[in-house]
Amino acid sequence: MNIFIKLFLKALKSKPINKFFSSINGKNLKKIKKTDLSWLSIFVLVLSFAFYFYAMGRNRYYVRSDVIVRKGASGNSDSGKSLFSLIGGGNLAATEDARFLKVYLESPQILKKIENIIDFQKVYKRNRIDPFAGLKSNVSDVNKFYFFKKQVSISLNEQSGIIIIRTFGYQPVTSYRINNFLIKESESFVNNLNQDIYKKQLTFAKSQAEQNKEIVNEITMKLSKFQTLNKFLDADLEANSKMGYIKGLEEELVGAKLNLATLKRQFVKMDDPEIVKVDNLIKDLKEQIRIERQLISGVSNESLNPKLIEFNQLKNSLIFAKEMYSASLLTFEKTKSDSLQKQRFMAILREPILPDQQWQKWRHKGFLTSCAIILVGFSITKFILGMSDSHRN
Repeated sequence: MNIFIKLFLKALKSKPINKFFSSINGKNLKKIKKTDLSWLSIFVLVLSFAFYFYAMGRNRYYVRSDVIVRKGASGNSDSGKSLFSLIGGGNLAATEDARFLKVYLESPQILKKIENIIDFQKVYKRNRIDPFAGLKSNVSDVNKFYFFKKQVSISLNEQSGIIIIRTFGYQPVTSYRINNFLIKESESFVNNLNQDIYKKQLTFAKSQAEQNKEIVNEITMKLSKFQTLNKFLDADLEANSKMGYIKGLEEELVGAKLNLATLKRQFVKMDDPEIVKVDNLIKDLKEQIRIERQLISGVSNESLNPKLIEFNQLKNSLIFAKEMYSASLLTFEKTKSDSLQKQRFMAILREPILPDQQWQKWRHKGFLTSCAIILVGFSITKFILGMSDSHRN
């Protein structure tokens, strides 16, 4: 109010105004110059705007808070980027999340949430003193949202990643409560945007590890039952043992055949007991070898070859299942580590303070802007009229 009085007194002391009033005292009103009327019009407009901004305009209260979205500890892999981070303004990886947050805080759903805690239309309703500021009683939802965007200013510093939250209200408590609410919504938004994503990834990786573990246990049980049923630990060792046994019989058969050939050269009669004995031994060895080979490569269920194939299938399946289980455990641990390193969190750099004085900057800004518009309009009008007079002459 004091500023308005000073401006008013200063305007009265100006030369154009003094000249205008002196012309009124000394001349007839019909003879007042157009220049004097122009200055009078400018004076009246300036006086009107000054009266509105410094006397009639409603008090406004301003609350500011600063927050930042940061990334968690990035570990040793990002150590080489420390110089770039310093030059580029810090944690650039969280800048994209900060942009998302800025859009969210200026969205219609935020207005709906604010209306759940305060009567937005009531606290910003127009009054009789200032009919220009505030909401009409029958305002539409679209216009209410546009008005809300004027009362909330969200700006992002791309270099530092700091988000500045500014709120304006006609009462100190209103702007303070809205600012605090936006901070809480920012924390909730950052948590939902990042932690829920990593939580789902961890849950999926854990379920895969548990599923692969069950497969390993299932195949292990099948292999154990197979070994118990067939009474051997390793089909490969059993097969090698059988092959070694057959090889021994074949070596013994070769020795018996050599011995038989030697005896035939020594004895004339083929029915000699020594020859018959060796000949029977050769027959027994051949039969035993045939039986042993049949036990290995036969087609019956008692043959070793089908058991060996089934055993190797179970063994290879178990090896593959163990590898998958190990890989899923590694993925789970890596996802857990990444969730700690890459998750975002919000830090409050500047907390809001309940204002105890009204915000005067809007008055000065509005009045100076109005004066600038009047000056530009007067200059353009004078220029156009001057051009018209020059063309006429």
